[in-house]
Amino acid sequence: MEKFELILKKIVNVLARPASGGARNYRAANAAPPKKSARTNKIMIDFVSKKNAKILKNFY
Repeated sequence: MEKFELILKKIVNVLARPASGGARNYRAANAAPPKKSARTNKIMIDFVSKKNAKILKNFY
């Protein structure tokens, strides 16, 4: 189960990144990193778990 959660978190982190110029913009605005709301995270996790349920099932 822990392995499953780790993989899910990694996928969510990838999806939560800005689409273009992510690394550069993040470095420039390093003083104030983007805040992720609980609502956004929940939507992302729901999206990921629905879309990848079959793939992730193999891990646990």
